[in-house]
Amino acid sequence: MERGKVIETFNAAASNGTALDLYEQAVQVIQFDGESREITQFHDWKKKETDRLKSKGFQEALRLHLIYLALTIQNAGGTKAKICCPL
Repeated sequence: MERGKVIETFNAAASNGTALDLYEQAVQVIQFDGESREITQFHDWKKKETDRLKSKGFQEALRLHLIYLALTIQNAGGTKAKICCPL
């Protein structure tokens, strides 16, 4: 994925409340894709992590982490970083 698309994806997820969805997709792809019974294992993981995933603190941390990553990628590319949404 190109740098601009990654920044756009991270900023969008941070500002529109889909940071948790993006996190869950990343966990599924990184930890469970290609495994036998990958869907069952992913659902088991998600069920086990339900309390943490629903935590407002955890969700806010995900949002802030995406903002940080987008700013870091922009900076690495030599672009003056702009904050996508109010902290």
